[in-house]
Amino acid sequence: AAWLAEQLEAAGLEPAGDEGYMQPFAFSFGAQRAATGNALALGKTALTIDEHYKPLLYSGSGLATGELAFAGFGIAAPDEGYDDLADLDLQGKVAVVLTGGPRDDAGGAFGGDRPIVYQDLRYKVATCRDAGARAVILVNQDDDWLQVPVGDPGLPVIQLTKAAAQEHLGIDAVARAAALDQGPASEVLATRVTLTVKLEQLEGNSQNVVERRGARDHRRGRA
Repeated sequence: AAWLAEQLEAAGLEPAGDEGYMQPFAFSFGAQRAATGNALALGKTALTIDEHYKPLLYSGSGLATGELAFAGFGIAAPDEGYDDLADLDLQGKVAVVLTGGPRDDAGGAFGGDRPIVYQDLRYKVATCRDAGARAVILVNQDDDWLQVPVGDPGLPVIQLTKAAAQEHLGIDAVARAAALDQGPASEVLATRVTLTVKLEQLEGNSQNVVERRGARDHRRGRA
């Protein structure tokens, strides 16, 4: 930027920024978990961050309380003959959602050759949000922590480990996923949840380099 400003000045072009040739601006380049303020309690049991759960960076900040509801894969695709939410009222509840989708032979969801939009975690979150969920708890079918691009879907989103889901909710993620191949099996769980997600937006500073051509330059048609 400084080099560009020098070249513009040497060419006799007028500065047009707020600071000479420079036009500073701030920009967002992601988010990070706040050092304090994140919490999850299932019933009266407080769980441990980074051991039992993690807030996703694809999440809104805030507090959510309510009944837990197992929402299967979090897929609402009635045109495809599959809808986890058809017989489930998510209004005011916290949705528990498995990764993946129903399988039909060796393909992906609905028998396709590869995963489709319904298996995208952002789609699952949006589906539950639009159905009235206060928050979404994702449970992976393996032991990896989920990686979702930074974003704010408008409600808190966390991941609960497969082991914690089994221990505290009685949900065997792999067995439940296999059962869902036969069709949705959503249900309200006999557990209340209180969770808080606190994220901090990261901002950086940069600048555009701006010049203004004089009237004489315009008359001459300079490019």
